[in-house]
Amino acid sequence: YIAVRVGDTYENTQDNFLATIGGDIYNLPAGPIAFSLAYEYRAEDSSFTPSQAAQQGIVGTGSIAVATSGKYDTNEFSAELLVPIFGGDFTLPFVKSLEIDGAYRTVDNSIAGRENVWGAGLRWGIIDGLTVRASRSRNFRAPTLGQLFAPSTTALGSIGRNPCDIDRINTGPNPAVRRANCEALFAANPAWGDLATFTDDGENYNNVMITSGGNPNLRNELSDTTTFGVVWQPSFVPGLTLVADRIEVDLQDGLSVFEPVDFLATCFDSTVRTDACDTFTHGADGQIATAISTTFNAG
Repeated sequence: YIAVRVGDTYENTQDNFLATIGGDIYNLPAGPIAFSLAYEYRAEDSSFTPSQAAQQGIVGTGSIAVATSGKYDTNEFSAELLVPIFGGDFTLPFVKSLEIDGAYRTVDNSIAGRENVWGAGLRWGIIDGLTVRASRSRNFRAPTLGQLFAPSTTALGSIGRNPCDIDRINTGPNPAVRRANCEALFAANPAWGDLATFTDDGENYNNVMITSGGNPNLRNELSDTTTFGVVWQPSFVPGLTLVADRIEVDLQDGLSVFEPVDFLATCFDSTVRTDACDTFTHGADGQIATAISTTFNAG
């Protein structure tokens, strides 16, 4: 017998440099205008090394795991500003206080690219104990090294659901779109047989080669966020604070964990061809032959 080590090795290294400066610019009747400037450099390096047994394919499902590594660095510049317009002894009727704030940041990621994000907010004290607030911002989230470069393994598995299967073709968020896409695909591949009787064995059996791992083609996740709300601290109930806020988020390229069933649904339920359609292949009978499981820019 030969003993081989099992278990994976993950090594992550981060180097970070941050410089900030801030203070007051000018004194207004309601208080000082405050600012903050910052520069940050961050470098991250990760390596994922499967065990010797996993690399030889002699454990688990028998699939061979491949060692991977990756790194990126970012340069970030940011600025923030707070301006008190009313407050203290400088007030108006129904304007006990009023301040606005703004922030801007530019981020240059060596893998995911450059993003410019910002935020603006307003806080209005109407009367003692009653404050209204609102904000608008552009935000982002870069993919992690794990999402980008996690080790890749391939093994037999089930796809869960094939949208073109006879039991699925008339379901989904828009059955007409799903059916039209399936009909177009089968019309282009007549050797697959009759769509009206099509079933995919991969729904119930582990006969599809599924590759799991990182996705080096990920983009930044972006969002536009709007919030507005009210804070009430009634004087007749000391210590009580009531807060109500509404938050609206418009997400683009959301980073989501996708299984084969998610990629298939995204492809066949879309009115235009998407990148999800490139994540699987068909066999000679039209059944799914290969698929992937990874992080995907979905939202």
